[in-house]
Amino acid sequence: MKKLILILAAAMAMVWVASASARHDFASWGKGNIAVYSNAAGTVMEPYVQRAIENWELSGVNLDVRPTTDCSRRNGAIVLCVFNAWPGGGSSTTYRLHGNKLAYALVRVNAYLYENPLYEGGANPYYQGYEWDGTNYIVAGTWLPCHELGHALGLGHDNVHPSDPAYTEHQGCVNDYVRYPVPSPHDYTTLAGALTAGSRK
Repeated sequence: MKKLILILAAAMAMVWVASASARHDFASWGKGNIAVYSNAAGTVMEPYVQRAIENWELSGVNLDVRPTTDCSRRNGAIVLCVFNAWPGGGSSTTYRLHGNKLAYALVRVNAYLYENPLYEGGANPYYQGYEWDGTNYIVAGTWLPCHELGHALGLGHDNVHPSDPAYTEHQGCVNDYVRYPVPSPHDYTTLAGALTAGSRK
C-alpha cells in the first residue's frame, strides 16, 4: 500500500511539473500595444528598466512607456513601480485576469536588491540580488525588471533545468534556475505566439 501511494505521489508530481512547463504562457494581453506607466525615470533602476523593455520588445510587442509618479494599478495597462525598502520584501508582479486575458499588471521592483546585493549576509549569490550574465555573477540590475516584466506580459516561471538538453532555448530571465538578464529564445517564441493568437491557454 505504501509503495502504491509513493508511486501515485510521484506520478502526480511529474504531471504538475509538466503542467507548469506547458503553462509557461499563462495569459495574454490579446494585443500587441501595451501602455507601461513607470516611475523608474531618475532612479538607479532607470537604465535597467529601459534595457528590459527594449529586450521584451524584440518579441514583437510594443511597450508604450509613460512616466508617472502614481504606482496604483491601471486597467488595461502595466504599472512598473520602483521602490527602495528594507525590510520591504522583494520584487513582485500582481495581476488580474479576465478569462485568460490580462486586465492589468502591477510590477514592483525593489532597488534595495540592486544596491545591496549581499543583504542576506550569506554566501549563495542566487539569493542575494545577483544575476548570471553567462560568465559571471553581477549585481542584479537587468534581471529584476526583465523577470517581473515577463510575468506582466503573461509568462509564468520557466521550469526547464540547466541539466535539460533543451535548456539553451530556455536560458532567460523568467527561468527559475539561473538569473539570466535577458529573455530566452523560448520566451520570445512563446510571447510572440500568444500575441499572434490573441489569447492562449
